[in-house]
Amino acid sequence: MNLTRGRAPLNLKSKNKISAKYWGWNASEEDTVIFMNGEHLTGVLDKSQFGATAFGLVHSCYELYSADIAGQFLSILGRLFTAYIQRRGFSCRMDDLRLSPEGDTERKILMENNTNIGKRAAFEYVGMKHVVDKSDLPNVDKGFFTF
Repeated sequence: MNLTRGRAPLNLKSKNKISAKYWGWNASEEDTVIFMNGEHLTGVLDKSQFGATAFGLVHSCYELYSADIAGQFLSILGRLFTAYIQRRGFSCRMDDLRLSPEGDTERKILMENNTNIGKRAAFEYVGMKHVVDKSDLPNVDKGFFTF
């Protein structure tokens, strides 16, 4: 509200990236961000609001007020997030990164179950059924595809 003093206050309704089901059974409204008269009423502010996303909070400030206001807003957010991390004491040590035997077993299972996941995603993206073997590609130049 301080950035937009003397201008019409922000009214915004936007979806965020994180589904409401991840916030718990009683948080059904958390996936919709609502600002009314410049006040944040509901919704979790996530990357879709701060990042380069159409109709997010930063994009709305840019469109409604100006690039200068959006730049000041991003600077304020940067200082806010830095202060939060400094006060929260975020750290990551080697002990935090070491896998337990159970975690390593789960990792191996995930790796085995996701063999060729990139190829499957690429074929799905172009609308083709995943091809397991080159012999499954009739009438196609075998040198064109790399497996």
